[in-house]
Amino acid sequence: MNQRQISVDQAVVPDGDHLAPEVRAAGNAEDVIFDKADMAESVEKLRDRLAIVNQRLDELDTDGSDSEIARATRTKDVLERAIAAREREKDQSS
Repeated sequence: MNQRQISVDQAVVPDGDHLAPEVRAAGNAEDVIFDKADMAESVEKLRDRLAIVNQRLDELDTDGSDSEIARATRTKDVLERAIAAREREKDQSS
């Protein structure tokens, strides 16, 4: 049996740079999970807002002014682009 004698006060824990680069880059698993959950929640909130805007547009089609319809349409476009961007971001982080 081959043994290496060390003193009691000598540390045998490796230094902090022993993780593989991809593990270090990924960060803490809990952080990744919570980030994805936050992203999913934000997408759901955006979709809820989009549903409200779509409902408002339906109401404005019958008795709304052109400026109100244009404003609601711009809001709808912004929300749709934000949802698409968050979805792409979520897909890339998977």
